[in-house]
Amino acid sequence: MRNPIVIFCIGMTALLYYAMEANNPAWSGNGNLCVDDCYEQTVEEEGTVLEVAQAKREAKKKASPAELGKEYYAQCIACHGAGGEGGVGPKLAGQSVEDITSKLSTYRDGGTLGSQSALMWSVAKPMSDKDIQNLAEFVKTL
Repeated sequence: MRNPIVIFCIGMTALLYYAMEANNPAWSGNGNLCVDDCYEQTVEEEGTVLEVAQAKREAKKKASPAELGKEYYAQCIACHGAGGEGGVGPKLAGQSVEDITSKLSTYRDGGTLGSQSALMWSVAKPMSDKDIQNLAEFVKTL
């Protein structure tokens, strides 16, 4: 019984048997155990999925540019620090809105501003002018 194919088949059969036996019948199939009364209570408290999405859109419309820029800053933290204090990337705290928008626009266009510019090209490329402005407004608050 040293045939690797036989060993593989026995192993897969055992794995499938275990998986079928360990299946929890209470699992709804989507990992959400909140069904029936639980779901109705959640909808009553929070609204339907569509209502929650609409509320998020409305809140986003009312948000300040700095609040909107905070969403983008989440991807900046690893290199520039949570407070813009710098690290792998340069310090951002204390830079003006104009400096940040100018630099991000340059990176978005593939321009070079220093030895680590290549790291910024893929970050800035998908950003719109409004995204850049919002991020710069947030950085001003650091």
